[in-house]
Amino acid sequence: MACKGDPGEPRCDRCRHFVDDPARMEAELPGIQILGSMYGSARGDSGFCAVHARFASPEDCCAAFAADSW
Repeated sequence: MACKGDPGEPRCDRCRHFVDDPARMEAELPGIQILGSMYGSARGDSGFCAVHARFASPEDCCAAFAADSW
């Protein structure tokens, strides 16, 4: 679900469940390399939501948000 764009909003790119590291995505999704490298430009800024088991945009948000510890 797309967020409103408010500063400090609980967006996916600020969530601990959002996996955007290419190496971790390839490790968490066995067989994903058949579609191409997670290092490729086709993925863009998208990441994998570990809660919903689907790809998400960094600007998306949902009720399962959990603040990242960094």
